[in-house]
Amino acid sequence: MLRWEYDSALAADQKNPCRHHVQAPAAVSIAGRPLDLNKAHIPTGWVTMEEVLRFLIVELGVKPRCGDHWPATLATSERVFFEEFTSKRYRQ
Repeated sequence: MLRWEYDSALAADQKNPCRHHVQAPAAVSIAGRPLDLNKAHIPTGWVTMEEVLRFLIVELGVKPRCGDHWPATLATSERVFFEEFTSKRYRQ
């Protein structure tokens, strides 16, 4: 239903400059004009996998394989990501 994408390499002449975006197979009407959300590239910031998993569990009711331990598991994973990836990236 939803798809998060990140385009790591965009060509200079590429029509869509939105690197981080979400898409959905749905159509809406805005000010009387149809908008296909599967063809639109709705901009987002960085979205971690942990946020996507949290959305699936909390908002869509997906049952996590780790049972009731999912909040701690996601928190640990996020902490490692931000400590190992983000801090190293911005130290350079």
